[in-house]
Amino acid sequence: MEIFVFLSRLFGDVHVVVVGDAVLDHYVWGGASRLSPEAPVPVVVVGRDEYRAGGAANVATNIVALGGRASLLCPIGNDSAGEILTNVVKEKGVYFESPLVRAQAPTIVKTRVLALNQQVVRIDREKKISLSMEEEQAFLDALENLSTSPSVIVLSDYAKGTITSSLAQGIILWGKAHNVPVIADPKPPHYHRFYDAALITPNVSEAGRLLGRDLYDQEEVEAGALELCQSLNLSGILITQGSDGMTYANAQKCFHLPALSMEVYDVSGAGDTVVAALSLALGGTLPIEEACRFANMAAGVAVQKRGTSIVSLEEVLTGCYATDMEAMVSRLKGSFCF
Repeated sequence: MEIFVFLSRLFGDVHVVVVGDAVLDHYVWGGASRLSPEAPVPVVVVGRDEYRAGGAANVATNIVALGGRASLLCPIGNDSAGEILTNVVKEKGVYFESPLVRAQAPTIVKTRVLALNQQVVRIDREKKISLSMEEEQAFLDALENLSTSPSVIVLSDYAKGTITSSLAQGIILWGKAHNVPVIADPKPPHYHRFYDAALITPNVSEAGRLLGRDLYDQEEVEAGALELCQSLNLSGILITQGSDGMTYANAQKCFHLPALSMEVYDVSGAGDTVVAALSLALGGTLPIEEACRFANMAAGVAVQKRGTSIVSLEEVLTGCYATDMEAMVSRLKGSFCF
């Protein structure tokens, strides 16, 4: 309880603004006991439908669940999926009033059909149309008009058209002017649009594609991280490596954290959890080593869940990470007064 109170106070005033591609994750749960007479595919009898926040919306809902405050800036379609997504994120405590409702681009929906807990098929509904200059300005205006200034800004890029090069650079410049760090979760081949960001969080495959080469071992991961950090003029880079953990690097230091999860059930949305936890921890002025440790613990919880999932602060504080959290908080206590 003492650790929970400490972190709740630390994170409670952190306001993270998430900008990017939001997705409505639609899960169709059912059962299958026979094949279709029309084709060699199972017949799934639907039991229930479930809607979850995905993409940038998943980052925002995780920030709230971990104890912070989140505002979401993303386009939605003028459709029922947009209404459902709006309700889902608001129910989770995210501040969301979309600066842009687009008639020409529907809300992105990923429908996963599952039978007996096994995914049968995924159906994507999307239309990639990059933001116009006028639409980009609507996002910058929305950022300027927030009632509460952000502690951190996250650019959640799923390459669906929201994070254009000019919007990314406009937000990074806004962050520098207002002393607000910008963290980007980039999607290849987007590269130079994140120049001068405070930090980026690609996975190892994405980092390799950003560099134009594969990163086969830890030595290559560390060298690649430093190269990206220098070429993009970043304050730091965190490369997530799945079951191999994660690596942080900048010009002054480089360190590796092994994965904490004993059982990997589903990696969907784990990268969203990492950037959510990291932004919250850095907004709470944790040292980068402790911020990465916190993100690593949150990711360990996320991969043990089915599908795109929300990780709560309580889940990180309990279970197999309780001892790690206790050690981290004991190291931090002397630096914070409430």
